Amino acid sequence: MLMSNFEVLTEKLIANLKDISTEEKGHVVYELEQGTAITFTLKRNAMVHLLDSFLSADTIFPLHHHETSSETLILQSGNVTVICDEPGCEEIRHELKVGIPFFIPEGLNHFLHAKEDSWVLASLIPPDEGMLK
Repeated sequence: MLMSNFEVLTEKLIANLKDISTEEKGHVVYELEQGTAITFTLKRNAMVHLLDSFLSADTIFPLHHHETSSETLILQSGNVTVICDEPGCEEIRHELKVGIPFFIPEGLNHFLHAKEDSWVLASLIPPDEGMLK
């Protein structure tokens, strides 16, 4: 029996992004099966974590969720689709538009697909403690 793309991705759900990240001096590199993702912290305190993120062309940033953080994404350049395809939830396939915020509520499983080299601002409120090692 063939599994749907969502079933395959669900099997690979990342509970904590710290499981696939390595904090380097000034940035975080994610160990992905497809593509490259690097984030730079612009601001972090008890209330917010603001990231400037680079995703290389054809990157699939894996299925994950943020337990206690809502996330807002703003495309700076490139082409990125946010996919939320959770059972019991309306399917979302949203192509980010430059400068227009896209909100993801806490606990919602989602992944990102960068079709070309892309830069995205991400804000997590409050910060996701499961993001970094």
